[in-house]
Amino acid sequence: MKLLFKQRIFSWLDSYDIYDEKGETVYTVKGQLSFGHKLFIYNKYGEHIGTIKEEILTFLPRFALYENEITNTGNGVWNALYRRRFIEQNYIRFDETMHFGFEDAMFNIKTYQTFEKMVLNPRVYYVWKNRMEHSTTGKFNMNYIKSLEKGLDEEVILARQFENQTIENGKYHTRLVKNYVYLLYDYLNLAKNKLSIKEKRNILKCFRNHEAFAVKNNYKSIKNQGLFFIVLWTLFYHKCYLIPYCAIHMKQKIFNN
Repeated sequence: MKLLFKQRIFSWLDSYDIYDEKGETVYTVKGQLSFGHKLFIYNKYGEHIGTIKEEILTFLPRFALYENEITNTGNGVWNALYRRRFIEQNYIRFDETMHFGFEDAMFNIKTYQTFEKMVLNPRVYYVWKNRMEHSTTGKFNMNYIKSLEKGLDEEVILARQFENQTIENGKYHTRLVKNYVYLLYDYLNLAKNKLSIKEKRNILKCFRNHEAFAVKNNYKSIKNQGLFFIVLWTLFYHKCYLIPYCAIHMKQKIFNN
């Protein structure tokens, strides 16, 4: 099928309508003002299906396409429907030893280990707001870090189950840096004066020594997540623990005040 592009003349930013051979609109592309070009792609129903971003700090112009994937839905269970028969047959349960968060992510990891079919609907039906001052996720407790370590145990099993395919293409590394490394750094900042810098460094060092990180460095997929995650992964992988901690600490200071 041939697709025809038509730019909207009277628009401040790049905007396109994409037609099929019959002249019917198939996709709409809308630009957004940002550091580097950013284009949002919508289908004919007005649903967001992908984003095109210009990669900055490259010698030649380079663009990356981000499609809506199952991992973009997050680790929560409130945005999914599960068949009761599937849950019962595979005996998937919440880990009740996780008192300060991550039990929903662990639930989904167990689901990924056993599912045969999954359907993703990227449409947003509601907005969820987390009131940190009333949430256990807003309070520091070592139980959360232990929960992250349990999650790493299951990630290793999941990677082996898929015959290390996710390791070869780098998506395994992306899951580690976004769902574990960043969360750990972010959470350690909640400790404030409860832990010394030395204690925090020891926690990061112990976390890095987990077998989940005993893989060859591969940031192919991480590149699509932006410069921040590339730097974070590179420093943590090479055991430079305190530079990311200070950077994330400054970010929290700026945006939380």
